[in-house]
Amino acid sequence: MTMSTTPSTRPTLQNSKTPATMCTEAGCTNVAAFSYVWPWGEPGACCSNHRLHVQQRAENLGRGAVHMTAVDPHFVPPITRDERTQLIAARMSAEQETKDALARGAELYALNTRANQECQRLRARNEEAEAQLTDVRAQLDAVIGQRNEALAAAGSAQREVERLKALLPKDPTPHG
Repeated sequence: MTMSTTPSTRPTLQNSKTPATMCTEAGCTNVAAFSYVWPWGEPGACCSNHRLHVQQRAENLGRGAVHMTAVDPHFVPPITRDERTQLIAARMSAEQETKDALARGAELYALNTRANQECQRLRARNEEAEAQLTDVRAQLDAVIGQRNEALAAAGSAQREVERLKALLPKDPTPHG
């Protein structure tokens, strides 16, 4: 009988998920090879090394012999009606939870698809708005350039007016 052990769990039988029955003798970590019931009804299990100790203890107590039964490592006791009912209920619950999760997943997928479509639409609108903004900035730059040219021309005209005023007589009196 080959065992696999992990530090935090009970050993299991090789190629099985069934936990192994462990020896109930104090300090023993071996897998039980025999099961027994004390004359007063307490069940126990022991490995091959402790079989004689258990039988000697029974003789020393004077309570009668202990009958040893070999443990079948591959025996799986049949499930009871209550266990079967619980398993069926658990399966039905898990199936319903799976259906609910799949429905929620489909709903989330649809929402994600709509959100992606909205994102693409907004991205296209943003690109269009940025292109329009670039055009408006170019127009603004052209208008600012025209305004600056007009201000420069107005400044030149004002200087010309001042120059002409300087050439004109200060007190023009009519001759006549």
